[in-house]
Amino acid sequence: MSKRKFIVFVVLYMLIFVNCRGKETMRLFMSHDQKNLEIADKIITYLDLKDEDGLYSLFSEQVIEEDEALKDEILALFNSYHGSVVKYEERAIGVEAKIEKGDKLSQYYSKFRVWIGEREYVLYYIYIVENSFNRETEGVRTIKFIRKEDEKKYFCYWDQLKAGVFIPE
Repeated sequence: MSKRKFIVFVVLYMLIFVNCRGKETMRLFMSHDQKNLEIADKIITYLDLKDEDGLYSLFSEQVIEEDEALKDEILALFNSYHGSVVKYEERAIGVEAKIEKGDKLSQYYSKFRVWIGEREYVLYYIYIVENSFNRETEGVRTIKFIRKEDEKKYFCYWDQLKAGVFIPE
């Protein structure tokens, strides 16, 4: 094989390999984006129905094992508002992704505005769609649901949120 043909072969091989890998990565993130939006719908539905078992089931195995007060936190969350969900809208979604030696981590940081009756609330949640480094962490890690007017009072960075349910004072 001539040097020129070899270089063309290598370049074409690299383009095909990179292109296929890029498509796979895009499909992965589109699938994870959809799962994150489905979790948002479930969280908000369970908040609306005040479904303790439904909301509890969304949390990761690790959170369920480590947070002995999780069910009490969920009940306290339900007692913090009255009425039914009128509407909700996405405000911001961020994602942390890590791919290393075939293992993958996709963690979403999401913020939604939720109206219950006339009052506006803000829903923050951390959702780990996939973590092949540690499967027990897959699921909802944190839920923070507060009145919009209390947003500055209870401000914190994502990494400061403990696993489980944030309960305002």
